Amino acid sequence: MLLVESEHDKIVPHPVLGNYRNACIDALSVTYRKILLADHALSEERSRSSYISILVHWLEEMMLGARGHLRSKTSMVPDSAGPIHSSSRPKPGA
Repeated sequence: MLLVESEHDKIVPHPVLGNYRNACIDALSVTYRKILLADHALSEERSRSSYISILVHWLEEMMLGARGHLRSKTSMVPDSAGPIHSSSRPKPGA
């Protein structure tokens, strides 16, 4: 599961994302990303680029990583991406 939070989201507050993360304790994997300085609508181009980058690379990790064909992390984030805070929590024992 991928959870993406906008740092300055006034529609979906930070505690809601925490509740989602806590509710997904049985998920095989939970990936959390926060787009710094972004609002809910991703009004800035930099925020939209960051979101697209997060989504594409997460999908790639889920699809190719499961097959052992993942690109190196140094080639994954384009220069246009804005600042991103991230954490991943694999399911224990997975």
